[in-house]
Amino acid sequence: MRSSAVAPSRARARSSVPQRLAGACTWSLLAVSACASRFEVETTPGVAASASASASTAPTAPPPPPGDTGVDAAPPNDAGKGNDAAGDAPVIDAADAASTRKRVFVTSTTYKGNDLSTLGGVTGARGADVLCGKVAVAAGLIGRFDAWISDMDANAAARLADPGPFYDVTRRTLVFDKNPALGPPLVAIPDENGALGAMRTVWTGSSAAGVKLNDCDRWTGGGSMGTVGNANTPASFASAGTVSCDSSRRLYCFER
Repeated sequence: MRSSAVAPSRARARSSVPQRLAGACTWSLLAVSACASRFEVETTPGVAASASASASTAPTAPPPPPGDTGVDAAPPNDAGKGNDAAGDAPVIDAADAASTRKRVFVTSTTYKGNDLSTLGGVTGARGADVLCGKVAVAAGLIGRFDAWISDMDANAAARLADPGPFYDVTRRTLVFDKNPALGPPLVAIPDENGALGAMRTVWTGSSAAGVKLNDCDRWTGGGSMGTVGNANTPASFASAGTVSCDSSRRLYCFER
C-alpha cells in the first residue's frame, strides 16, 4: 500500500519540473530580450545618440552685423528713384550767371551823321555797327556790339531782335528789362567806360518803336537831317527830335 501511494506523488513531482523550468526559461528570455533591446538602443549609432548629436550640431543663423536691427538693413537715406538734386544738378554761381548778361552802352566818341558810312567802311547802319565794335575793343569789352539805328534798308527793331534784358558794361545795373523797341530804359545809359554825362544825344534815325525816321540818306551825307535820342532821358532815349546831319552825335551799342 505504501509503495503504491508514493509512486503517484513522485510522478506528479516529476511532471511539474518541466513546467517550472519552462516558466523560468520564459521569464529569462523576456529579461534577456529587454536587456538586449536596451543595450541596442544605447549603443547603436543613429538612434538616441544620433538624434542628440543632430540637435547639438545643427547650424544656426549668424548674428546680424552691428547696426542691423532686422532681417535687412534699412536703405540709405538718399535711396530711391531719380537723381540727387544737390549732387546732379549743375551749380551756377553769381559770377557765371552775370557772365551771360548782355550789355549796352552809348559811345563816348561822337560822329557826324554824314560820316557814319565812310568811317565804318560800310554803307548805312552797318557802318555804325563797325564803329560800335571798334569802341568795344578799345574799352576791352569782349563780344559783338551792333548799333541801334535805322536806315532805309532795315529798322532798328528788326536789326536787334534779342528780347533782352540788357545791363551796363559792369553787368551789375539793369538798363533795359526787354527789347528797346518794346520800352524805354530803366535808367540813363552809361558809356563804354561806365560813365554818365550831361546832355548826350545819339544818332538813332528811329521812333521809340525802332521804326525808321530821318537817316541822313542812309548815313552817307546825302540828307540834311537825322533823328536823335537822348541817353540821359529814358522817355526820349530813341526819339528826341532831329538835328543837322553835319553835327556830331553818339551811338547806342547793344551786345548781340
